[in-house]
Amino acid sequence: SVIVFIGSIWKTIRRKDPWILLYMIGIFIASWLLIFIEGSVTLYRSCQFLPLFVAAAILLLMYLGRNLLQKAIRYVAIVLVGVLIFNQTADMNNWFYINYRKYENVKETLLDVAYELESHHDISKPVIFIGSYEIPMGIVQDAYVPIGSEKFYKMNRITQLIDPHLLEKFYRRNNVWVVQTPALSLIGWGIDAFGGNQELIHFYNMHGHSFVGVNDYDTIHQAKMEYYNLPGWPKEGSIVETDEYIYVHFGSY
Repeated sequence: SVIVFIGSIWKTIRRKDPWILLYMIGIFIASWLLIFIEGSVTLYRSCQFLPLFVAAAILLLMYLGRNLLQKAIRYVAIVLVGVLIFNQTADMNNWFYINYRKYENVKETLLDVAYELESHHDISKPVIFIGSYEIPMGIVQDAYVPIGSEKFYKMNRITQLIDPHLLEKFYRRNNVWVVQTPALSLIGWGIDAFGGNQELIHFYNMHGHSFVGVNDYDTIHQAKMEYYNLPGWPKEGSIVETDEYIYVHFGSY
């Protein structure tokens, strides 16, 4: 932010071009646009402007190092850019690894369910998946900040200036939910995606298992209400077969 601000002011004065300053202001405004459009704070879509913002900062830093500063400082700027790129790459690689571990966890869970269904149930009947599934905290810990930690108190001091109860909206699993998508499971998304369970059926098809899905919202909603108190998978009783359907319950919401 400081690099973008200082670099834009300097270029505006030197070139006497107010558009540069306006572009800089636009970059900052961009970080809030989706919040105003949606009318709520979303944990991941609000950050979609960041690649553009970071790219602008790096571009200005390189420009300043090349044209404004002395030769020795130019190399310092190059090193700083290298550090930024390395840290960004390391961070992205960390999330890719977390996503890989999430996928393996989901695959193992769903294949265990498939084995149970194929071994003990009539899979010609439609399968309805209900409930919720939490990825083990050991996999997605980086997506949370523990309540009571030093980072939690820093976040709380900042959010208190906006809304005394803002941070409470992101309490989840005795932590603060700071990154949304990496913390979520494909199972939880597939249960409700597009009003039906078809995404989980597609997942099974990818792995060589064929089940009949249900894509009727009312039927799935009724199943959620009727079988809400079933034990969560893999406990006994988490799969119930009736004359019409097979219900698989992953856990309480």
